[in-house]
Amino acid sequence: MLRVAASIFLLYLTIVVFATVALVIDRQDDTRTAETKAEMLSDIAFEHVRQVFMSVDLGFSAVSDDIGDAYQPDGSFDPIPREIFRNILLLLPSLRGIGFIDDQGYLRANASGIVPPDLRFDDRDYFQTLKTNDQTSSLWIGTPIISRPDNQISIPIARRVSKPEGQFLGVVAARLDPTYLERFFAALGADAVALTKTDGSIIVRYPVTPDQPSAPLAVLGPDVRGRRVDAHFVSSVDGVTRITAARSMDGLPLVISVGLDRTAVLSAWRMRRDITVVSVLLLGAAGLLLVRLIHLRQKARIQEIEAASERRIVEAARDVAIETSNKKTEFLAHMSHELRTPLNAIIGFSQMMESETLGPHQQPRYKEYAADILFSAEHLLAVINNILDLARVEVGRWAINEQPTSVRSLLADVHRLATNRADREGVSVIIDNQLGAGRLLCDRRAMVQALLNLVVNAISFSGENRAVRLEAGLDRDGVLFRVIDQGAGMSPEDAVRVLRPFETVAHDNARKRHDTGLGLPLARAFAELHGGTLTLISSLGTGTAATIKLPVARYHPAPSAADAV
Repeated sequence: MLRVAASIFLLYLTIVVFATVALVIDRQDDTRTAETKAEMLSDIAFEHVRQVFMSVDLGFSAVSDDIGDAYQPDGSFDPIPREIFRNILLLLPSLRGIGFIDDQGYLRANASGIVPPDLRFDDRDYFQTLKTNDQTSSLWIGTPIISRPDNQISIPIARRVSKPEGQFLGVVAARLDPTYLERFFAALGADAVALTKTDGSIIVRYPVTPDQPSAPLAVLGPDVRGRRVDAHFVSSVDGVTRITAARSMDGLPLVISVGLDRTAVLSAWRMRRDITVVSVLLLGAAGLLLVRLIHLRQKARIQEIEAASERRIVEAARDVAIETSNKKTEFLAHMSHELRTPLNAIIGFSQMMESETLGPHQQPRYKEYAADILFSAEHLLAVINNILDLARVEVGRWAINEQPTSVRSLLADVHRLATNRADREGVSVIIDNQLGAGRLLCDRRAMVQALLNLVVNAISFSGENRAVRLEAGLDRDGVLFRVIDQGAGMSPEDAVRVLRPFETVAHDNARKRHDTGLGLPLARAFAELHGGTLTLISSLGTGTAATIKLPVARYHPAPSAADAV
């Protein structure tokens, strides 16, 4: 059993290990697939953003050349046609506006052609940075602001314009529409997209969080160089863990990052994981059930083997007991035959001597001796008969011969057989037949012997000038034969013991009467052969009541007066 359970456990453990390894590999595959997808989407977003800003940079270069042509050596400007700026807006739909700001911060020209004379931009970050840094030749990109002309959120973009000698001439500035990039990011199919500067400040983000419009959703940080993928990046805004791919732009201070919600990415894997876990648990439950069934089967098998062994032992013991009992019965039968022959002779001669058949004795005491010899021989014959009958009952060789028997004649036989013993002991026997002429289905010889044993036992222990009653009656569930004496009685313990063979009451009267302890056990055996019981009710000094109770179905009352004859 232990080896089978260990084998099943090892098999189940192997399945668990393989299932765990398969789930880990499966999760890694889904994560790598998501990383590849995020990287691909980041490349697409990167190319789109790069094209937008490169296009703006080319437009700024063209406008800078036209402004340089309009600049005069005396520091004045020829009129700058607004068509230059209008064409840029037509070519670049991502821009909301474009204009030129001179070295004093005044707006010189724009696409609308309307230039307020006192509108200055010298307080803007891009103007201050580009004016003081004569090495800056690339685009300056700022964080979103609310622009003055239309009061809308825009992304400021500017480029320095220098004189032929390199001195600061002014800046070309434009307002980039953030919704242009937001719409593209929304159509990209990612969970979160962010365009940030290398210092971590946000430029454009999808989706937009109204309460935190400037906080990035999926930015790895300002240290991104080239390309980087992180499968466990936690957003600082919504706390969502994302698989994020980020890429920096050479020549521009920008980083594009694309994030995929790891929970959504691994949802299919989690479903497969749950199915696998449930399957493994069910398999484990099936394994436990199998072990339990095997255990129960082996236990049943062991019980069968033990039961078979016990049956063999019992059968062997029974065979030995039967053989022993048969030998005992054969011995008793043989001995009874050997003993009965001389006993019959002794009884016959002693009867002749007691009755002086061949003439009177010359010595009167010889007659008394003959009477004693007759009594002893009859007693010994009765003992031998009781032993033989009890042995036959115990081994099941008593062939019960049931036939309807008159209760009246049954009681008369018992009274007749007990009379000599009663007269010898000075005891009277009273018959109380309440069953009348009814009939009892029984083995007549066995019932006469059982009742006679009870009456003789009562006579022996009653004492002189006492009466023994033999009652026959009927109650709701049985036929009762009760023998009542007025003797010394016995204790409850003795009442139990005397129903066993060769057990006697330990007092002087039992020894004086030569009680062998066979009468009551034999009466009990005969009662049980008829489906009945024998009970004793007694106490010291109050006498004894012995009752044989037979099934009520064995009694049939006389249907008419004719049956009472």
